[in-house]
Amino acid sequence: MPDSLLIVLAYDRWGQDAPRHLIGDFAFILWDERKGMLFGARDFSGSRTLYYHRSAQALSFCTTIGPLLALPGTDKQPNEQWIADYLAIPITVDSIDCESTVYKSIEQLPPAHSFSVIDGRISLSQFCEIRPNAGAIRFKSDEEYEEAFRDVFTTAVNDCSRTRLQLGSQLSGGLDSSSVVSFAVRSLKRENKRLHTFSYYPVDDFEDFTASRNRMADERPFIRSIVNHVGNIEPHYLNFPDKSPPFRSGRLAGIARNAL
Repeated sequence: MPDSLLIVLAYDRWGQDAPRHLIGDFAFILWDERKGMLFGARDFSGSRTLYYHRSAQALSFCTTIGPLLALPGTDKQPNEQWIADYLAIPITVDSIDCESTVYKSIEQLPPAHSFSVIDGRISLSQFCEIRPNAGAIRFKSDEEYEEAFRDVFTTAVNDCSRTRLQLGSQLSGGLDSSSVVSFAVRSLKRENKRLHTFSYYPVDDFEDFTASRNRMADERPFIRSIVNHVGNIEPHYLNFPDKSPPFRSGRLAGIARNAL
């Protein structure tokens, strides 16, 4: 069953509450002809993006900003407040204003939110939130805590690995992405599939400035040890010599479900 059909069936069953029942990364828009309503949502953690642009003539949506900037009459003026927030706290750029973007004329649907458009008017609604005081979990031993964590972690990785195609993951030399990769490989073995990993390393003329035990520019030695230990991995090492280096993403542990 393709994801698109799964989303339509969920909407047919639960209506605008459908996003509450969807697990994983998603951003979707559908047209409800009976209600004359455009409806869409973005996943709980915001792994997928959903941007929109308002004008007097139209309300336009896209999962990337580029096509919206190409629309006639779109103002490309930068959002100086967003840029200032990013320069001050680059890892938590969306914590100040979850609806703004780097462009003043482009907005985004916040994570864990849905939207509806009726007669040209858009309204947003939050469908899920974290409640830290929901109740503490108590076990009798460290082993039981470990077992419970493994169960939750396995479920999370498997939910993000659902695909009929090949599966890929980013892999650094740290604990986060290596843990995700290790758990993903277990499930793929049962399907007789290999996991493709993608790792970045510095360009050949890079001069190492990280004179610290806590920082390492080239993580390939650690990555190779993970690949050799876990097994069933098809590694890909990339350094993009013709590209400018991007800022480091905090989502290196995210499973990429795109087809190879």
